[in-house]
Amino acid sequence: MRWNNLKRVIGPRLWPVYLIGFISGLPLMLTITVLQAWLTSAQVSIVHISLFTLVGLPYTYKFLWAPFLDRYALSLPFCLTHRRKSWLLICQVVLAVIVLSMAYLSPEEHLEFVVGLAVLAAIFSATQDIVIDAYRTEYLLVEERGLGSAAFIFAYRIATLLSGGLGLILADHYGWRMYFIGMSILMLLGAGIVLRLPIVQENIEKSLNFIQTFLQPFRLFLQQRCSVLLLIFIILYKFGDAFTQSLGTTFFLRELHLTLSDVGILYKTIGFMSTVVGAYVGGFLLPTLGIYRSLWMFGLLQAMANVCFVGLAHYGAIKWLIIFSITLDLGASGMATVALLACLMTVCDIRHTAAQFALLTAVMSIGRIIAGPLAGFSVNAWGWECMFILGFLLSLPCFLLLPRLRSIIIRPS
Repeated sequence: MRWNNLKRVIGPRLWPVYLIGFISGLPLMLTITVLQAWLTSAQVSIVHISLFTLVGLPYTYKFLWAPFLDRYALSLPFCLTHRRKSWLLICQVVLAVIVLSMAYLSPEEHLEFVVGLAVLAAIFSATQDIVIDAYRTEYLLVEERGLGSAAFIFAYRIATLLSGGLGLILADHYGWRMYFIGMSILMLLGAGIVLRLPIVQENIEKSLNFIQTFLQPFRLFLQQRCSVLLLIFIILYKFGDAFTQSLGTTFFLRELHLTLSDVGILYKTIGFMSTVVGAYVGGFLLPTLGIYRSLWMFGLLQAMANVCFVGLAHYGAIKWLIIFSITLDLGASGMATVALLACLMTVCDIRHTAAQFALLTAVMSIGRIIAGPLAGFSVNAWGWECMFILGFLLSLPCFLLLPRLRSIIIRPS
């Protein structure tokens, strides 16, 4: 079984998942880290830079137009009439044009145009993610979903490192214009990748009118047994993890007095490797354990990682404990993410994959959004030790719901 899993990791079946993971990760850093760095280097005011964080809102509201992508396909050249591939190709080409346009703008002189392009980039990037999540769910066989999620996370992380980390180095040495031109070329290569992706089975409900197209996916989901409990579980499953990680950089810099270089090395090397290894370990174990037991085991490991940070807050910057804590925390987080993504794929109706998966990932982001402010208030009121203890406690309520969800996770209705 383990040897079969290893063959799957490097086998031809998962290569499309690696490719779409890379495509998905490229634009993300553009709308977050890179945009902020570009504006900062152009001496744009801190007020305007802070407002640019709102550019990422389309990622939260993407479920609102996801049903449209489930229902309609576009007829494009190259005989590309497949619903998922046609939308992916459009997103890739439009993103390439947007990024190339940024190469010839200056934030000091064209701030309004930069804002407009950034919003458009976020919209088309979020749209691309909708289609990619749906394609991945429809493409992967049930037994491939664990390793497929790990492969996707790996390629996604590589792309974010390339567009964020290495991209900033390129901008530092050769200027922002070269950075944006290079990114646009990568996205055009992504369009070529889309053309080569295998076709997945179409399951379009063509009988629905325009209004029904938007309402039917969510109505069907809410009619499932325990659907509301499932939504609450999705919010809670990663909530303690998001609560702890939301102020991780501040904790290392302000409480443990590490340097920026130390934090960069910890997160960019140890953190990256831990997340990827954790995702693959979770992917290898998931077919044997099953989704239900994986959610239990990986979730409890994710919760226990908070205890290590309690030790750091109490004893201070002990080097081995810092490395162990980050390795365990991000490794367990990667394992839990694989289990949760496999769960989301299982409960989606194949006729409305894009809409329902977009809804579930939007719900999953709620915990991440509210975790940061709550963590800040708890640190201010009770200190770092109590904050990490609270993070551990907040990781536990989801397990009260898990037994009631077993039937729809194992045999979805």
